[in-house]
Amino acid sequence: MGESGERVEKLMDTVRLLKQFLSSSEPFDFEGKHNHLKGVLPFPHRASGPRAPILIAGAGPRMMRFAAREADIINIAPRPPIVGPTPAGSMGFGMTMADEIALIKEAAGARYADLEISVFANNPAAQNPSVTDTPDQWIDKLAGDLSTTREAVLAMPATMIGSVDTICERIERDRELYDITYRTIPMFAMEQFAPVVARLAGK
Repeated sequence: MGESGERVEKLMDTVRLLKQFLSSSEPFDFEGKHNHLKGVLPFPHRASGPRAPILIAGAGPRMMRFAAREADIINIAPRPPIVGPTPAGSMGFGMTMADEIALIKEAAGARYADLEISVFANNPAAQNPSVTDTPDQWIDKLAGDLSTTREAVLAMPATMIGSVDTICERIERDRELYDITYRTIPMFAMEQFAPVVARLAGK
């Protein structure tokens, strides 16, 4: 697959190619760092109206700056504010959620108002997300899995562990603090999150 820097460069090529493909009606040439294409035929043609939105996910500064410039939806990966790998295999970049949002705002400039900010809550090993009245053991386990503190875990918008009331409060808090309006809940948690959806629908 290549080193991480090369993979990011290939993704950047792909996103730009995809945007041109979705916006074109005539054959076009594409010159990227890793892709050099001639006579790309944009077929089948998209229906009238805006193109499909593009979501880019990541946590590192380079990926977030690119997403701020090119994406329609930015999914900020759940990372604690540590530097280096966690035992769970994720990489921390020493950034809080506030740091991530500040970086995105700076890179996006005027287009920030048109972006949608998303987080994906998923850590099955710690039963996260999990609607429960006894959250402490799962929060402590998640902190251990991520090599961080309980306080840092509770500050992460991706941490959806607690009662329906607690989770609803966290979702509304994070919308106010970080402009998060797009939540992704994994399949295994859909039924238990139905009361959360019902509580927040229309708000």
